[in-house]
Amino acid sequence: MLISNLLFLMLPVVIGGMMYVQLESIIYNNAVQASSAIVTQLRQYVDSRVKEVQQFSVLFSLNTEIHTILSSYSRNDPDTEYEAYQLMTEIGKYEPISSIIDSYTLSIKDTNTMITGRGKKDMAFYYENELAYQGISYEEWYETYIRTYSYQQFTPMLETRNGKKLITFTQSLPVTDIKNAKGNLHILLDQSKLLNNSELMQSLSDTSIYILDPQKRLLMSTGRNSLENYPLSDRSLPQGASSIEQVINGENMMVTYEESDQSGWTYVTTMPKESFMEPVNKVKRGALAAAGFYLLLGMVLAYYVARRNYNPLSTLLRMLRPQAPEGVSFSSNGNEWDTIKSSFEKMMDEELNLKHRLQKQFPLIQSSFAQRLIRGRVDKEEFKESSLDMLGEAYEGASYAILLIDINDCNDFIRDDSEQQWAFVRFITTNILHELLRSKGMCTLSAEMERDQIGCLVNHNYDDQEWKAHMLDALTVMSDTLANRFSIYITAALSDSMPDSSSIGTCYSQAQMTMEYRWLTNDKFLFFFSEIEKVEKSYVYSVETEGRIINLVKHAEEEQVSELLDHVYSTNFHVGTLSPELGKWLMYNLVSTLLRCLQGLNLQYRDVYGEEAPDTRLAEYATFPDMFNEIKRMYSGLCTYLKQDRDDPNHQMMNRLLEYLEEHVYDGMLGLESAAEHLDLSPKYVSRLFKQHTGDTLTNYIAKIRVDEAKMLLKETDLTILDISRKLGYSTDIGLIRIFKKHEGITPGKFRQQARSS
Repeated sequence: MLISNLLFLMLPVVIGGMMYVQLESIIYNNAVQASSAIVTQLRQYVDSRVKEVQQFSVLFSLNTEIHTILSSYSRNDPDTEYEAYQLMTEIGKYEPISSIIDSYTLSIKDTNTMITGRGKKDMAFYYENELAYQGISYEEWYETYIRTYSYQQFTPMLETRNGKKLITFTQSLPVTDIKNAKGNLHILLDQSKLLNNSELMQSLSDTSIYILDPQKRLLMSTGRNSLENYPLSDRSLPQGASSIEQVINGENMMVTYEESDQSGWTYVTTMPKESFMEPVNKVKRGALAAAGFYLLLGMVLAYYVARRNYNPLSTLLRMLRPQAPEGVSFSSNGNEWDTIKSSFEKMMDEELNLKHRLQKQFPLIQSSFAQRLIRGRVDKEEFKESSLDMLGEAYEGASYAILLIDINDCNDFIRDDSEQQWAFVRFITTNILHELLRSKGMCTLSAEMERDQIGCLVNHNYDDQEWKAHMLDALTVMSDTLANRFSIYITAALSDSMPDSSSIGTCYSQAQMTMEYRWLTNDKFLFFFSEIEKVEKSYVYSVETEGRIINLVKHAEEEQVSELLDHVYSTNFHVGTLSPELGKWLMYNLVSTLLRCLQGLNLQYRDVYGEEAPDTRLAEYATFPDMFNEIKRMYSGLCTYLKQDRDDPNHQMMNRLLEYLEEHVYDGMLGLESAAEHLDLSPKYVSRLFKQHTGDTLTNYIAKIRVDEAKMLLKETDLTILDISRKLGYSTDIGLIRIFKKHEGITPGKFRQQARSS
């Protein structure tokens, strides 16, 4: 009797244990699958950002102008400053195409010079003041990043003294000259912008990320461990598996990894097993405690029942109640089996909650796949019906095209600039687009490409002309509806229609290229790739035209300046057709001419226009006509400023003073006293007047013009340095040598030698 009771008592305990083991296995496998999906998504995201950086370096490497300047750039070349300015101009033309780029520079190892779009700096000064990596000296940095040839090389993350974590991408220039590279392009990537993707980091709240290069060196990480002790640093990852369990720093971790076919990088995440198994373990502890207690009690009960034919049920419940697991309630008429049932119900609830959390990740995976598909980054093998089931669409048409929609203005519709409001705008735009295109018998797939841009894959069975007519009709209705009902204004760019899904990437590139042509006009909302005219390969803006503009500005001829600018614009945009990129270069070239005018007039930009920079002013406009009108206003403002300034008697006095100085540059008595006597003014007043208008002292100015004359005589005559010194008013050659070296950095003899050798 006792044995049979014990066997009967053990039956539910054994069944419960088997169910728990099975349930624990299911939960663990679900967690592994979710972690693998997140790592895949992380790889796709980082690979896309890395590819953008590589594309940016390719654009830079293909710039023949930079190669030409680098080949002639020399430490001993007197035109170094001009070549450096040319390099700064060329570098400044590039804008980073990726948000993860912190900055980029061009190093020239022959001259120990760093060139940026804003200026030229000594290499050591640049390192100590703008990089200053922790734990690495300038000499080590120079040996690693400057001296050796690099081809699209990513080096491990280093932390600057101000806490910024940077990964360096290095590309030697020219790319094809391995032994005699003239310089290196350095692109600094901000780890925080690369890894702290908001949607990803929500999914990886308890997870550490480690990215290893093909040699399994650590490139970057978000782990709490130091870089010298990162996980798996001295281990090889097993082949054929995506997730493993390892004990790291005394903690049981689930390690998930995936290797990128694109870059060869290995993406590793480590998650404490406790973080996702805690609910299960909590139930496990409660269940084991309850099972052990019930087993012990059952044995006592079986023994007691065998002897006394069972005690009253209420006594048993009163004994169980103090030991009840958390969340398990007892009623006065319950029993131990009800308690076990309640424990398992609680465990099932925990499983459902975990599954619900995993299901929340599905929209993120779906959106990522849609973006990859529209950008043409889905392999043809993936583009199958089974892979498209998650999108809820059947793509049975024979032709594919890409439509890009930019939301230009929705300020009258949204209440604020929050992401929620923008999501609402994209939702309205996408739904109207889908309804209109489906009414024309087309299948569509949309995805958010940027905050203000929607990409749409269009699948249809029409011929080219019929399809274009349907698209024009639908998009016209859509534009009018959005503008009239919602005050949302859009620009649309449509690629050609292609007969194969493998051409989706080409369609996306066409749509991107077409969208650039919105810069040319503000009168159209829809651009077809097939209607883009052939564009000129260069714009017309000669040196002579620039010289005429500068000369007219100096004489404050506002009307003639305006007419000449109109002629330049008409020649390039009305007679010829420019690409958007060349159009932007022309606009900024006109601004560069304006800055040269200011430099020639010894004027500061902020004195004429205030603190707002010229590129900031132009960035406010979305079309070339608007940008050109702003440039004309800037030229008009400078002419007006010059007219007002020239009515000032002090300006006329300055002109007389400058003419006197230039005429008497060879006079040994030329100085503040003689200039004041010529103007019939006091020396103190003349000194203050000159300083106010030029920002320099009269004595220093005289030294500069004498150095310029000395340079001309050194180049064009055979006079000795002593003869030139006496000709310029110095009693000995010591005075000229001292002044010349102060302003030019070399002696007159060295200058003559370099000038004649070149």
